[in-house]
Amino acid sequence: MFALSAPTRTRAPSWMVNGDTLTVDATDGEQWRYVSLSLGRALDDSAGWEIAVRRHNITAAGALADLGKVQFEDARVPPTTVFVSFVARENANDAIKRWYSYSFVTHLLHSQGHVYALRARDGRLWKLQVLGYYCPGLTAGCLTIRYAPVV
Repeated sequence: MFALSAPTRTRAPSWMVNGDTLTVDATDGEQWRYVSLSLGRALDDSAGWEIAVRRHNITAAGALADLGKVQFEDARVPPTTVFVSFVARENANDAIKRWYSYSFVTHLLHSQGHVYALRARDGRLWKLQVLGYYCPGLTAGCLTIRYAPVV
């Protein structure tokens, strides 16, 4: 469980190498929350977004690829990587649609630990990994991601 990230937070100086962690309030099942990885925060509107989240659904402005269950630090994007492009009005990008496993015993979602590549509209490459889905008190829809530029 992770607390929501403050809109005024600052990233560590080494975030581009070590990655950054961001927790977004996606509890409203009717509204997409837009996120700028470049700015490291949730946005008030959709201008300049790179990913959007709504409950457990994730989509991207650009295209996503599933790199599999690899160490975040070691994740690379080979030239043969197959990306799934954004489709308007999609519920979730097919590449990241099943980032979670569901427990029929606890009824909780758990990250499968995969790392995903995002090719943003501006051509930049990012890697991201879903770390969690709950805020303190087991409030569902608080999506926590780790992300960094691919170098």
